Amino acid sequence: MPASPDGVAPFHNRNDLLRTTVNHLSDLTVMKKAGRKLNLHDQHLQLVIDTVPALLAYVGKDERYRLVNAAYETWFERPREDIVGRTVSEVHGNAYASMQQYIARALNGEQISYEHTVHGDSGDRHAMIAYTPDVDAEGRVRGFSSMIMDITEHMHGEQVLREKEKQLRLITDAVPVFIAQCDKSYRIRFINKTYADRFGFRPEDAIGKRISDVVGEEAFSLFRKYVDAALAGIEWPDSVAGCALAQEIVVLPPEAEAALGELPDDPEQARRAAAAHPQRREGRLVAAVLRGGVGACVLRLRADPKDDVSRDEVVEDPQLAPNLLHALLATLG
Repeated sequence: MPASPDGVAPFHNRNDLLRTTVNHLSDLTVMKKAGRKLNLHDQHLQLVIDTVPALLAYVGKDERYRLVNAAYETWFERPREDIVGRTVSEVHGNAYASMQQYIARALNGEQISYEHTVHGDSGDRHAMIAYTPDVDAEGRVRGFSSMIMDITEHMHGEQVLREKEKQLRLITDAVPVFIAQCDKSYRIRFINKTYADRFGFRPEDAIGKRISDVVGEEAFSLFRKYVDAALAGIEWPDSVAGCALAQEIVVLPPEAEAALGELPDDPEQARRAAAAHPQRREGRLVAAVLRGGVGACVLRLRADPKDDVSRDEVVEDPQLAPNLLHALLATLG
């Protein structure tokens, strides 16, 4: 029967009404089941991303957060309910200015990865950030997923390592002898300034080159047999589990190094300048390594004989001489 002008079709009997009602209820049941499955899926997704130590989020085209994980609550010290629905600018505050260009590129369909430093009252925090655009079947960008990893400890560790390497470099560069480490293919892994300067190289430029590339083929041929003997002789038999090396050194505190400024190019003059400094500390560095790769360094700084209060100081840290540990490990094959 045709529908009435207002769009409502009359029912002829109760059976028609019953069948229509059942169909509607059936459709409603299917929709509720689908909704429950979708909700369960969202719960599982949230559970998974909450276990990730990085900051994970989904940001819409309007730059508003649609989803964040638990790490956001820890980082920003606020519940996620106060983050979801807000814009990136509202959540990140002044830091947004440096993020905006990367967000714009992500919303333009570009995959982005960069590092960022956040300055705060509790100190600087370093982060590695990646944006992945969400593109639909028609090529339109709907938003992007965001991952932020706190790499502050990693950056701090690298800084400490650089400082330790600088100290080791200061010691070896002050010695008036040629010091270098090479592998079995004669490629230089470490070289001090005295050695590199003699042949017109910067130490960093000599790393990776063959000895013959630095000193010349003719010169290398004169002492190659000694290098071969050394390479063969410093390898320990399999029965040796590890090895150690002790070295007498002079250590200057950072403020003393800064006061000295640029040390003389001549290694002997540099050594004398360091040895004559009133804040110098004499010590013994012991480095040890096991065949499995576990290493340790211990530095014993001797007490100042002119100071009755001064006492010997012992420092234990494998990063005191990482290059030395690497060289020792190489002798174990």
